[in-house]
Amino acid sequence: MRIGALCGFLLLAMCDVAVADEKVWFNEEGYGAHKIVAYNQAVGALPLDPKDGNQVRVWFDDVMGGRITGFIVARKGVWRCRLRVTNDNGEYIVVHRGECSGPRKYPERIERVMALMGDAAKLEVEEKLHCDVMDGWQASVEGMFEGQRFAFDASNTDECSDTNPAAARADRFLDMVAAAWQKKDED
Repeated sequence: MRIGALCGFLLLAMCDVAVADEKVWFNEEGYGAHKIVAYNQAVGALPLDPKDGNQVRVWFDDVMGGRITGFIVARKGVWRCRLRVTNDNGEYIVVHRGECSGPRKYPERIERVMALMGDAAKLEVEEKLHCDVMDGWQASVEGMFEGQRFAFDASNTDECSDTNPAAARADRFLDMVAAAWQKKDED
């Protein structure tokens, strides 16, 4: 892992360098990508870099509550990040500064996520990763697998995974990412 990435992960846990209060307009081209960049900046996470190896970042959005919980999974550990967004006018969200925990290191859980990375990278081309549920949750995913960046969005996949194979694959992956953070006795 390069020095910059290592310092970036240290910044996640210890420093107060995050960008605050960035507007992301709903109608802008590249809304999803801009939103992920804003989330990363809000918690002080560096952009993905192939030199850092395989990793994934998943941002779970409580649609109605404005709370975002993110998980960064890399071979060196799992970080949980929290931030919030506001949407007062329906035209844009404001991403507010957040923070990330120090890393948790459960190698077997990290390996479960890494084992699913190849399949997760293929989900980028799927169109059916959203179940027809009002409100609920939404996940923005970005990762690096074998030097290639991938990204996709999914929502409420737990509500249609029995009838939608792509949603089932996404749901399994998202569950593994969140479980990689949980304490051992929380299985």
